[in-house]
Amino acid sequence: MSKYSVQELAKLDKKKHTKSLTKEPGRKQPRFCNALAADNDPALRNNLAYALQMQAKHEEALVVLEPSLTNEVISPYARALTALILIDLNRKEEAGYYLREAIKQFDAGVRNPLAAGIEPEAWREYTVIIKRAAGGPSVSIV
Repeated sequence: MSKYSVQELAKLDKKKHTKSLTKEPGRKQPRFCNALAADNDPALRNNLAYALQMQAKHEEALVVLEPSLTNEVISPYARALTALILIDLNRKEEAGYYLREAIKQFDAGVRNPLAAGIEPEAWREYTVIIKRAAGGPSVSIV
């Protein structure tokens, strides 16, 4: 297995590799683990957690996401992905909490994503996962 550098993984991410990740999550997981060990990048953390979720390794995915769920980290994507994983685990009340948090962070970032440290293009991707989580079965965001 070849090791990908952080820069190569960033290029893959920018090329919208989600389709290939969905098709072969198990093959991508070691690459994200290697990159995350070299660079604690939230995007790498999200990608690794997504790969684990796609393999139904929900608890592992939650552990990977945990550092991104602190108040110091602005990551609506991590919170929405956490909500989706919790829905899969039938932990709907907790899922609702993380979905609400994702929406709050997203709303704050919409006003000025660069001030939140997020590229505007990435911010648009967050809408998709938030909508997926909000469309989940029986999740109350009230």
